Amino acid sequence: MEFRNLTPFDAMCFRAIDPSDREYRVVAMKVGYRLVHGAGGYWQALVNDGDPVPLAMGDEYWGEVGASGPREESDLAPYKPRCDVIVNAIAHAPRGVPAPEWAVRVKVTAGRQWLHPPKSPRPLHPGARLTSRQQEEWDSQIRRVEALAASHAVLDKRLCVSGPAILYRRGRRNWDRTASEPIASLPMRWEYALGGRSLLRRAGAPEDEPPLLDEVCFSNPLGRGWIEQRELEQARSAGQPEVERMAAPQIEAAGTRMQEPVIARHESVDQDARTMAETARGYGGTPAGLGVVGRAWAPRLALAGTYDDAWLEQRHPWLPRDFDFGYWNAAPVDQQIPYLSPDARIELWNLSDPALTPDGHLSVTLPGHRALVLARLDNGALLPLPMVTDTLLLDAQAMTLSLVHRMWIPSDAPVRVVEARFETDPQAPLVRPARDVKSGAMEPSR
Repeated sequence: MEFRNLTPFDAMCFRAIDPSDREYRVVAMKVGYRLVHGAGGYWQALVNDGDPVPLAMGDEYWGEVGASGPREESDLAPYKPRCDVIVNAIAHAPRGVPAPEWAVRVKVTAGRQWLHPPKSPRPLHPGARLTSRQQEEWDSQIRRVEALAASHAVLDKRLCVSGPAILYRRGRRNWDRTASEPIASLPMRWEYALGGRSLLRRAGAPEDEPPLLDEVCFSNPLGRGWIEQRELEQARSAGQPEVERMAAPQIEAAGTRMQEPVIARHESVDQDARTMAETARGYGGTPAGLGVVGRAWAPRLALAGTYDDAWLEQRHPWLPRDFDFGYWNAAPVDQQIPYLSPDARIELWNLSDPALTPDGHLSVTLPGHRALVLARLDNGALLPLPMVTDTLLLDAQAMTLSLVHRMWIPSDAPVRVVEARFETDPQAPLVRPARDVKSGAMEPSR
């Protein structure tokens, strides 16, 4: 099966195998857009075809691997059952004025293509104009469709961002939280969400001596406001000061405010991914954020399936039978939506620079571009296959947006050539109605 990229964008074709050991050819294409300020306070997404955005060939991090969160994940996933919506941004206080806390919001509206547009009315006789009543009914139907499109939100997520605060002990058993300090901005990183690490060493121990305790929050090892119970119990016996205070999370779900830390106890040293997910569910709190969730974090890791002695003996190196392709979705679960429509609208509140969006609101509607694969079959027929959009990454700092489109074809399909193509006209058919004179096949739209 030959692959041809007939677009100005980065695209590639690679092999993948599912848990049933069936082989597929996967085509992935990445299209980048610049966000440019338009009329009426709206932003336009202008396609970046002169300097195409490359496919991410590996995971990228904000800083040191293991000490910072993922910024972007590899685009070479074989299949994503849903579309990831990833927002890399800095939260800005309204109008840039320092505040102790404020709300941020991300909303994605499906657009009009998911709706069946009303049929155009016919005049009473050929050549006549529509009557005033026909025109009024037609206008009313159009307004109804537009209203439905505007209200069909597939994602509407709100978080609360706050300034630095301390969780401190009040007595032996109780905790409280200080008032938040006013700040003007905060990076939307997992380091500021619920999570953390408990590391306890014996006082005066050499660096090569194993720690007495080294546990992480399974759902976010980078955050704050989480502690393993044994660190509280054993600090004094280890010659370390007792834990009396710790940083509070600064990114939380809207309407919530942690007044005490999450105190967890990891009973088993050797826990599998499913046990880790169950333990994390019992924390009583969930990390809140907008970016990529780590591959090894709970509950995502459990979706990768079971890798035990039976797998080593019977399946290695193939995927375990219980592998869930949802593992390849990198966004928080509440940011995984149905495959994105080409004319979806994305809106942000208080996640862009106030110098660019004084009211804190950024709204951009996708231009309706469509990626497709043209399959040239062994029998000479042409089969256009629309690709799905399974990744949206909006960088509100750089004011860029990228979409990853994907299509998968069984390797044993009678396909001679697959061509990656791109249609910029939202109204154009993927196949031209005119037939190719020589072959009789339908000619694809360019």
